[in-house]
Amino acid sequence: MSFFAFRRRLSQGDEFVFQTLIGLVIGMAVAVIVMMFHELIDVAASASQFEDWPWWQRLLLPIAGAIACYALLQRHQNRAQLGVGHVIETLHRAPRHWPVTNAILQFLLTPVLLASGQSGGREGPAVHLGATFGAWMTERMHLPRNNLRVFVGAGAAAAISSTFGTPLAGVAFAMEVVVMEYTVAGFLPIIAAAVAASWLIGILVGAPLVSIPDLSSMQSPDLGWVLVLGLGSGLISAAFNWVVRTTAQHRPRFGVIWAGVICGAVGVFVPDVMGDGFYVLGDLLATPSVWQLLVLLLVCKLLVTGLSLGLGMPIGFIGPLLLMGAAWGALVGLASGAPDPLLTLIGMTAVMGGALFAPLAAVLAVIELSQQTDLILPAMTAVAIAILLHRLLGQEGLFVHQLADAGRPLALHRSNHPMHHLGVDAAIRNNVVQINRRFNGLPKPADVVVWGVGRRQMRAMEWLEFVKASNELAPGSDLATVIQGHTLERMHNDATLAEVWAHTRASHAQGAYFRHPNGRLNGIIWRTQLEDQFQ
Repeated sequence: MSFFAFRRRLSQGDEFVFQTLIGLVIGMAVAVIVMMFHELIDVAASASQFEDWPWWQRLLLPIAGAIACYALLQRHQNRAQLGVGHVIETLHRAPRHWPVTNAILQFLLTPVLLASGQSGGREGPAVHLGATFGAWMTERMHLPRNNLRVFVGAGAAAAISSTFGTPLAGVAFAMEVVVMEYTVAGFLPIIAAAVAASWLIGILVGAPLVSIPDLSSMQSPDLGWVLVLGLGSGLISAAFNWVVRTTAQHRPRFGVIWAGVICGAVGVFVPDVMGDGFYVLGDLLATPSVWQLLVLLLVCKLLVTGLSLGLGMPIGFIGPLLLMGAAWGALVGLASGAPDPLLTLIGMTAVMGGALFAPLAAVLAVIELSQQTDLILPAMTAVAIAILLHRLLGQEGLFVHQLADAGRPLALHRSNHPMHHLGVDAAIRNNVVQINRRFNGLPKPADVVVWGVGRRQMRAMEWLEFVKASNELAPGSDLATVIQGHTLERMHNDATLAEVWAHTRASHAQGAYFRHPNGRLNGIIWRTQLEDQFQ
């Protein structure tokens, strides 16, 4: 197969073998990156058993960490967009170059914030790192940009799979939360990345980076308590989203510093609210607790994390959502008279699924973490009720709402348009002849005739149209002045058809032309081709 035939298959999304191989590479690389990221967090937070800290340390360290964060973000304001929300916006805006330095800032900042006791999580930042690596691979290999969302999704799935050892949930998370669509072409590379990441972490570490107690021998919970669990999970996820959005709408100056003050003040009295809380999560799954402490943990974690996010603290919140859900599930277990870790597990994922609007990821996480297919029905029931109530209370996925509230709403009907899945080579017309601007007779026959009129602009006509127009031309005539032609704007060979359509429409051009790296004309695409086929 020639290189150009290979690129055409990539542009059409048909090169499954190569995409799958790249997915495997991304999965293994992201596994190593995320493992290093977790190790850095664990080293930075090695002394972070917050209940052992003196009260003044629990008060002052979050404030100090917030001040350092504020100073860093002020110094790098053009790189201050971090986390899964940034990944979603960047992917669906489809910039020419993916911002890699944001991910480097995320890699260094998250351990500092968690070690200082900020209430947040590490999973969202890990997704940011994985997605950025997938985008970086796409750009470095000069692949057609219709592959971008596939490999960004592969990186995101690998990050979740590495963290929890849940490849299926990682794939669903990438599709539901990041890419926001399911496509047959994208499944195989994303599955390959998730599986490769999980296998490599198993070989290098021997267990998922965030471990969950063994729940495989537990009995499926009673359906009545599952209904209660789903209702409460919907209320909690809706309340959390409301707190985040309301706080963001009334964010004061120095919001990040105020977030540190709130976390420190609450942490003095409730140290379990600090950090990502995974050691607390393990305790909730392993042993029952006192209901008063569970209520206190749930309320404080919801308020502190929600206020911190709304005030602009650049930290993940998937971990806190899991902890809130675990506290609620443990409460339901206590109310049932027989504390049940499976209710705690289902509560974790139901709250997360409601807040992120990711039902399939939540259900698959329950199955993979518990290793029990018998939990499909109770998990689906709780998650469905939680998401339904979440929607009835006027909330949607938090990432989407955050972007809309910031005045940057996603236009999914455009960003998920079929033209984003196809590259230039899927529609380019290669039977094109370029002639000199000064008319010197008819060239050899071709489908389209083009001539230059500027540094990055050409004009073109269909062959028969040009032949007819050239009948009255004298030798040496300036084609730019005597023939109107159709305006073509130069674009890069890696562009998607959606980018071609948007650029030509914005510049009022009738099409775009493309050159090989050696400067030779590659071909053209008429804007009417795209409008006729896709509009």
